Amino acid sequence: MADAATQYVLSPSAAALLRAIRRMEHNSGPDQWGEAAEATEIRAHLSTFRGCLHDAVMERIGSVVGHGGVATITQQDVMAIVRAVWQEDAGRLSENDLQVLRAAVRAPGESVDQTARDAGLSYSKTRRSLNRLRISGVLREYGVLDCRPLGLVRVLVLAHSPEFVLAGPYVRKTLLVGDIHHSTLSVITLPSRRMPELLNAVRSLRNVASHVMAWQLGTGTLSFSGTYYNVRTHRWHPDLVHWRLLLRGGGSDLVVASPVPGADDRVPLSKRACSIIDLLQEEPGMSVARLAEMTSVSPSMASRTRALIMGRRCVIPRGDVRHWQLTETIVGVLPAQHAGELLQAWRVLPLSFVSQAVGVEDSRDRTVVLLARVPAGMTRDLSATLVSESPHIKWYILGQVQAAVVQPIRVSQLYDHYSHQWRWNVGLLDAQPLISVFGHAEDVPPVDLA
Repeated sequence: MADAATQYVLSPSAAALLRAIRRMEHNSGPDQWGEAAEATEIRAHLSTFRGCLHDAVMERIGSVVGHGGVATITQQDVMAIVRAVWQEDAGRLSENDLQVLRAAVRAPGESVDQTARDAGLSYSKTRRSLNRLRISGVLREYGVLDCRPLGLVRVLVLAHSPEFVLAGPYVRKTLLVGDIHHSTLSVITLPSRRMPELLNAVRSLRNVASHVMAWQLGTGTLSFSGTYYNVRTHRWHPDLVHWRLLLRGGGSDLVVASPVPGADDRVPLSKRACSIIDLLQEEPGMSVARLAEMTSVSPSMASRTRALIMGRRCVIPRGDVRHWQLTETIVGVLPAQHAGELLQAWRVLPLSFVSQAVGVEDSRDRTVVLLARVPAGMTRDLSATLVSESPHIKWYILGQVQAAVVQPIRVSQLYDHYSHQWRWNVGLLDAQPLISVFGHAEDVPPVDLA
């Protein structure tokens, strides 16, 4: 019935694309699309799709046409439907997937065998789940810099209603929080000996913002929880009653460690090591052969350099979960003495980040930073629940991340391997208008601030 209905609304190119999908799915004969971008994308989708992609797309087209008022389905429309159908299928998580995601986020970079043990699954089930989650983009692995062995320090700057924000190659992330009365959170990873210059920049921001605070930020930890995912409906359903009861249950006091003294930034890194560190930030599991190819060195040299970098923990593997239903990021910064009572509840949110922070102007200012990725509409409900259940907490900030700008710290560009020092001049950390900084925001705001 769907086929009969759609023959009148499919453009010739759309019909040809649907025939190509059927052929690719059944490996039946040559494909006129060859290496076209659409064909390459569809082949990638077919590698992870469970069931028949062609039939699922035709069913969706029939549903669209059935609503009425559709004159023509074009090739572009078919591709949009293919992406939507594939995204929904990729987001259908099984119990095994939830266990694998929990283990992979808690201990990223481990072997399949170790992840299987952590997940409590067989090797083959874990490998299949990992492959599908990685190819579909639900699980994304990356690396973050460990500041101390590199002579760096990570600072979080919070500004309320700023006209300008700090920008430059040492500014790792900038988050815009709230709507009318907006605030910004900037994560700056800079040479530890340049803290005086940063403090001067923070003080200058106070002339163009209602309030500015700065803390030395830890690396933090990420957690994934499938507590609120229903494997039968394939939907995230956060239970606010359960979450409220977890908040009432409280927790233990959180002890914030003293700030780690900044290391000497004369770290002996070679030009080759700088390039490999950059690559490992993008893909910590990159093969030695690929590293050698990208840096034009021998495989043995790439292997030794990689082992040295990972052995010194210059790069820390991380795991991110991107699910199409998790579209909002909630952030909260609060005094450390109150954070312990919230952590149990915070850790059951789908993807969460927790980090300790210590004031850069007053080391007695102990703070905890919380972020989580949650379903659409949940930030408002979670924020209201936090405020109603814990009215004694004075939040420095609590709200939804509206936009984010993220850039890697390019070690190969910022580190001088001749003098073994990080490059620095006044132009590398400058104040820019808020509107210009958020001109190229990320589609999905980050949860990890490291």
